[in-house]
Amino acid sequence: LSKNSGMVLGFRPYSRTYYKLVDSVNWSSPGGTPIGNYSNIYNGEGNMNYAYVGAAAKYKGLSVGFNVGYMFGNIQTNTAMVPDSPGSYQAYTAAFRNYNRIGGIYWKGGIMYERKLDSNYTLRIGGTFTMKQSLMERLNAYQVSIFNFGDSLVNDTSNYPGEQKGKMTLPMSFSAGVMIAKNNKWSLGADFTGTQWSGFN
Repeated sequence: LSKNSGMVLGFRPYSRTYYKLVDSVNWSSPGGTPIGNYSNIYNGEGNMNYAYVGAAAKYKGLSVGFNVGYMFGNIQTNTAMVPDSPGSYQAYTAAFRNYNRIGGIYWKGGIMYERKLDSNYTLRIGGTFTMKQSLMERLNAYQVSIFNFGDSLVNDTSNYPGEQKGKMTLPMSFSAGVMIAKNNKWSLGADFTGTQWSGFN
């Protein structure tokens, strides 16, 4: 924008969900049921992305900037119980499926101080800070049973309370770093990042 200020447009991934786990349960296992041996299947997939605009300005050796944008994404999770030897005319699979749509404004601020130590070496110290922030969340939760009628499998939505609206709270986070550089030849630095995950909800 000028000699001492700048602007950026950005788009980047924020998080990704992908897992698939299978837990086998038999008659003697804790939680075993009269249906005999069965498998619990857990899987999930989805991602969140961040589209943002940022600006920064510099006065002497001090630079201050911020990013503000829109965080959005979809996450799907599924939990299913599948009998190993299903009989006819009984539920073949009991499944719980959640579809989450998430979106909201998200911002982050930063500061950096730069000082020339001599004609060759430069010292930089900086950090970022993000307050605890809430995003809108829309949840569609389905309870599904798949029945075995001998010659066919039939899906049945046992329960669907409708779309539920709520909030996802992202926790406060911060980072700090220091770097020393020799002209444009090399640089050496260390960073520390912390997130208050107890504030996630």
